[in-house]
Amino acid sequence: MKRSTRISILSLFILAIFLLTGFTAYMLIDTIQYPATISAGYDYSLFINDELSLWGYGSNKYAVLGNPILGDRASPVLLAEDVVFISAGDFHTVYIKESGGLWGFGSNAYLALGGSNKGLLTQTRLLPRAIFACAGPTYTLAIDDNNTLKCWGFLNGVSISNFSVSDVKAVSSGFEHILILKTDGTLWTTGNNNYGQLGTGDALSHNSPVQILSGITKISAGLYHSMALKDDGTLYTWGLNGMGQLGINSTTDTFSPTALALVNTIEISAGNWHSAAITDDTTLYTWGLNDSGQLGINSTTDSLVPTSVDNGVIKVSTGTFHTLYLKGDQTLWHTGSNQLTPVQTAANVKLPSPITFNGEEITFGDINDDGVVNILDLINLAQKLAGIIELTEYGKAAADVNHDGAVDILDLIKLAQHLAGIVNNLDI
Repeated sequence: MKRSTRISILSLFILAIFLLTGFTAYMLIDTIQYPATISAGYDYSLFINDELSLWGYGSNKYAVLGNPILGDRASPVLLAEDVVFISAGDFHTVYIKESGGLWGFGSNAYLALGGSNKGLLTQTRLLPRAIFACAGPTYTLAIDDNNTLKCWGFLNGVSISNFSVSDVKAVSSGFEHILILKTDGTLWTTGNNNYGQLGTGDALSHNSPVQILSGITKISAGLYHSMALKDDGTLYTWGLNGMGQLGINSTTDTFSPTALALVNTIEISAGNWHSAAITDDTTLYTWGLNDSGQLGINSTTDSLVPTSVDNGVIKVSTGTFHTLYLKGDQTLWHTGSNQLTPVQTAANVKLPSPITFNGEEITFGDINDDGVVNILDLINLAQKLAGIIELTEYGKAAADVNHDGAVDILDLIKLAQHLAGIVNNLDI
């Protein structure tokens, strides 16, 4: 075949892909992130170790540790392999595997794990591809690889299986309300609002999401209170405050987001009745209910304001009666359930690393390695498949956008869909 003929066929092929995907514009790819490596549930704990193995300990009353006959565990037990994301709920656990699939186990009494079997389930797959998930008390929230919110179970006695929201970056589940962080940084809330947990300035409940803030980077919902972190490091709280869980030096509920005096915050976590945050100097702060020593301040006295606990902390997760946190030396610490001060729970727990090639982080889709994902990368991939050019070794790694180990027509289609805005995330 002559080169001009091959180029003509290539041009027609690219045009066909554009027409099929509704090409409109190109966009930059997001940085790979694995936001959850530890998770505190109602009365159990989960963590991922440096081999991507999922471990858990605590109460197994509802098979939240994966096996109904396992019994309660005072020390960590292996639950699953190749796991990159976890979320511990009240009655069930969900996790994302390295392949991208969303799985879960535990009680399905409220159909939070899908299907119709209301018993105790083990190793149930909810989605083939997910980038974020949250195990709520009676429901599950997940974000698929198109940044669309998917739901299972019941919220306030009503099925939410048909509830869906697009352009979602993260979600967080309260007992009767949901926080939704969209890709543009706006925060939306929905559900019951009897304690002001929606942050709308009143006590009116909303069955559809309403926007309350912008410029938000992280969110966390407690039982009846909420937390949000702004891009300038300002931490906002609102909702129920009977135990001081808002950290505003009072026990008065607030119906609108209120800024805390704590500055330069980088991580947040809302438990059922207490809260935690990490500042940019790696100091962990806690406040709220402390009846079981969950604040880690060597007492059982509640705190109405953020109180420093430890240094060198990089991740924190709050349950009902305990708090988990991960330090920079990859040790996991636990406080609460009558443990007044933190004790080390496990070692060699670390954040999964971004995918790399020869030490260089891969930006999937950036085939020509120029720092952006655009039409030039699509052309290069099409030329490779047409036999016109050869890709560099890095280019081949970045071209495998569907992560199946091969560079083929399926990668070309997915990359074109990404440039058309149909597929928003090539990392997973």
